[in-house]
Amino acid sequence: MAVTLTISPAGDDPLIQIQSTPRATRTVNATITAVGGAGEVIKNVSATLMSTGAKVVITPGTSSVTIVGKYDDPFVDTFQYVSKGSSTKIETPTTIIGVDNVPPNKELFDLDQDTRPIETITYQVKVSYDDEFFVPANSTYTITHDIYNELEGIRSFMDTYYD
Repeated sequence: MAVTLTISPAGDDPLIQIQSTPRATRTVNATITAVGGAGEVIKNVSATLMSTGAKVVITPGTSSVTIVGKYDDPFVDTFQYVSKGSSTKIETPTTIIGVDNVPPNKELFDLDQDTRPIETITYQVKVSYDDEFFVPANSTYTITHDIYNELEGIRSFMDTYYD
């Protein structure tokens, strides 16, 4: 038989996807559980983040692994700004990438928004088990988590930037 995985909360493909998350939150809180076939005994389930830009805690276990945390914003928005009260006639504009890097109290005047619909985060899940003949074995699975760009995040950021 074969080891199978169940993912909670599951995405569109419940065998290989964690439920999608909007860009505004970019969080993950998932449990991936290994289920052995006839005669198989699960010994350990672990995961490795294959993508960059995340602050997640991966907790391995005997039959499941949990992944909890938040991703850095994977979308590349480019802003241009000058000092408060200044203009491009007085100073050379500064270009910055990423909402998290925009300093306070600047005159933002140009935004090139990343309009890609999805960024996919990838994990590799390893399941260690004894097969039906008590022989140790391992299976490795690729699990994905889509962050979708609902475009509301930038509107909300710009709406509150000057408050």
